[in-house]
Amino acid sequence: MSSYIKLGVAALAALFIVWFSYDLGYEKAKVEGELQIETLKLTQAEEVIAAQNKVKVEYEVQIKTLNAALASARSDNANRLCQLEAFRGASTDLATCRRQRDDLSRLAVRGEELLNRADAYLGALVK
Repeated sequence: MSSYIKLGVAALAALFIVWFSYDLGYEKAKVEGELQIETLKLTQAEEVIAAQNKVKVEYEVQIKTLNAALASARSDNANRLCQLEAFRGASTDLATCRRQRDDLSRLAVRGEELLNRADAYLGALVK
């Protein structure tokens, strides 16, 4: 019977070794699988972060462009407002405008006469 006991103990030891090896292999495969899942999650998270950063940069560029356009529009509007205020502040009536127009036309005629005289004088000097 002692050989049966030895055989039983050996079989039990072999069974224990097989179970231990199986358990160890199962745990190793489980850990490796979980590691792969976590690596996949990390890769996806990095891709999401990269995409969010790209969108953020594009958004900031658009904001800068819009702010520049807004500043330009405000400047144009401020200039137009100043021009309107200057126009509104001009208290020139119709009679004053006509008088100034007449004065300018007389000056233009006088300037043309002076140019004709100067041209004739220069023509006489050249001959």
